[in-house]
Amino acid sequence: MATGVLYFNGQDVESTFGLIVVSTSGGAAGSGKRSAARAAGGLLGGPARTLPLLDMPQMPGSLDPGIALGEDTRGIVITGMVRASDFTTVKVTLDLIKEVCGTGLVEIRSAYDAASAYYGVLETPDIQAFTPTLLNGWATVVLAFTCPNPYAWALSPSIIGIGASNVDIPLGTAPSSGRDQWSALIEIVGAATTPTLTYSNFRGDTVSTMAFTYSPLAGDSIVIDCGRRIVNRFVSGVRSNAMSFLTAGYAFPALDPGDAYVAGSLWPKLSLNSGVATITYYRAWR
Repeated sequence: MATGVLYFNGQDVESTFGLIVVSTSGGAAGSGKRSAARAAGGLLGGPARTLPLLDMPQMPGSLDPGIALGEDTRGIVITGMVRASDFTTVKVTLDLIKEVCGTGLVEIRSAYDAASAYYGVLETPDIQAFTPTLLNGWATVVLAFTCPNPYAWALSPSIIGIGASNVDIPLGTAPSSGRDQWSALIEIVGAATTPTLTYSNFRGDTVSTMAFTYSPLAGDSIVIDCGRRIVNRFVSGVRSNAMSFLTAGYAFPALDPGDAYVAGSLWPKLSLNSGVATITYYRAWR
């Protein structure tokens, strides 16, 4: 494969480490705690799904209780070869790969989509060297990653202003409410009088609202964290919990492609009846 097709933490694996990628696929992590089916995915497939069926006595098959499918972790297995002038140099090259991958999350980006990446932990670095009498300096490398978050995330956030009129929120093929550092944030900036944030589907039908009894003054704000499901207010720069100011029946915006028509680029919408707001979020893909 040509240079620039696979990156670990922003570093080209071929030009930096001399790792010639032979194939990428889905597969189970090396710990043996997950089956291959539950950890499948690779760079092009989707996350494994679990259908919570119920077994019924003396009934053929199972009963579908209608609960939403659960999406599991993603496995990414990268197979390649490393060549160097001698075995000592091969060892040094492989040590560099192990050091970059470390023990934490590794950003895995490929030529399939240079604007998004998966984030996985290297569980199994399986490396085998050829005998010196055959191909001196060659080693086969199999790197098995498990991505706790199975989605590919945009490298840069989308930032959109929200006002009284519905504004489109373009998504990927996975929900963008987010989690961890990818959590979507909506900031309502004062002055605003008991603002209500409305989330609608691509047709403009209301899906959910968040109505506040609190009115932020000029310079103050309300910050809605969609991924962590928390709301804070900032008064003169001082943060405090604002969940108590929400009226009954509220729901955080789902930012779900189920509320969109992705093939037609028709997106869910947000609007705010008082004041102005900004949403900062990351698009995600299954």
